[in-house]
Amino acid sequence: MKRAYKILVASIVAALVVCASAVADPPDRVGRLNFIAGGVSFQPADTNGWASATLNYPLTAGDSLWTDGASRAEVHVGSTAIRLGPASELSFLELDDRRVQIILPRGLLNVRLRQQDPGESFQIDTPTMSVLILGPGSYRLEVREWGDTQATVSEGAMQALVAGQSYSIRARQSAFVAQSDWLSLELDRAPAADEWDRWCAGRDSREDRLASVRYVPRSMVGCEDLDWYGNWNETSEYGPVWIPSSLPAGWAPYKFGRWAWVQPWGWTWIDDQPWGFAPFHYGRWAVFLGVWVWVPGSILHRPVYAPALVAFVGAGQGGAIRNGNFRWFPLGPREAYVPPYQASREYIQKVNIRHVRIDDHQRIEAPNVQYVHRDAYRAQGDANRDPPQVFAQVLQQLFTAAVRNDEERKQKAVTAERKQAEVRRAPKEQKERKEQKLQKVRKKKKLPNGQWVWVEEWVEE
Repeated sequence: MKRAYKILVASIVAALVVCASAVADPPDRVGRLNFIAGGVSFQPADTNGWASATLNYPLTAGDSLWTDGASRAEVHVGSTAIRLGPASELSFLELDDRRVQIILPRGLLNVRLRQQDPGESFQIDTPTMSVLILGPGSYRLEVREWGDTQATVSEGAMQALVAGQSYSIRARQSAFVAQSDWLSLELDRAPAADEWDRWCAGRDSREDRLASVRYVPRSMVGCEDLDWYGNWNETSEYGPVWIPSSLPAGWAPYKFGRWAWVQPWGWTWIDDQPWGFAPFHYGRWAVFLGVWVWVPGSILHRPVYAPALVAFVGAGQGGAIRNGNFRWFPLGPREAYVPPYQASREYIQKVNIRHVRIDDHQRIEAPNVQYVHRDAYRAQGDANRDPPQVFAQVLQQLFTAAVRNDEERKQKAVTAERKQAEVRRAPKEQKERKEQKLQKVRKKKKLPNGQWVWVEEWVEE
């Protein structure tokens, strides 16, 4: 029998067990940038620069997106679709297991909220109003050049807070707040749908027809693309499995993509495939009838995000990365995932419960833990470990490439940052030039719904 490779995870698990009570677990869910059209920029929470956004990048609290003119982007947080229109900016102030809070300083936003569990909240803040979405539905917010904000509810309901006053906005209603010294909200019927609304409705219709939600929870980020890039089969050994189609030659899980450092998880796999999110952050991989299949696991439990469901071979104590021949392979069914980041015992159970039995949970928490299922299976030839194409290049080389890519990203960010500054500075400079010879007057202003209201504005003398 071939000599078994030792997977050193004992020190990680021992540390987790010792300090479980003091560990702040990472969020169970993230956002995924799943659609890009045109120029879209991204600013991670831990950097000051902007760079070109890439598909499948996980988004979390503190991250920001910017779209150029005529560009669009779509993000999924669980089953919720968040769509950003042209010349728009969005930041996630909060994104965790229960709360999503978005800042929209300018631009056009559509939110399709499909499910809201008890205790969950979804809030959007603009320069003139803050809105709290009260349940499933379709919502639109638009922040114009001077900060005027319009909030429209196609389906559902929201609560708006304007200058300390609370307002209810219900289905087929629209609220408008002009930027002035005395903010007030005007409520009217929702305007007729425009091209943006029709585009968003088409995206919603596409997701309404998903067959994949029969096999995975709709809250699994990335399931929205599985129908279009593969097929589902039922197996006696693994249950439902998903088989990707149109793969490049020599393809294997976790081979075509890159590593990126994403807080608070650390090194995170960013896959190249347009569908490459759910199968690399949830579930397990197996070779079935000679082809790679993705095994999503039990549908009964809420999915918990992981940065990369792999095991490393050749790592030192605590999973340390050193010079040498480092390799990784995808975890198979019934194999436990041991996080390389600090996490509590409860978190380890949650992230594994869809794939590992209760006695296996107890096993992975014991000192000097081994992957018992994998060790037993190696004697028969482990499909996820033996094929040479599974092992990527030397691990250090890819991590070095990841660092180099980050440096290139930072260099590109300088150009993007300057462009962002010019875009943001232009309205301010125009306003400052105008305010040199302005006086405040009370005048009527026509709302988008055709009504006239009194507002305080600065006008030229």
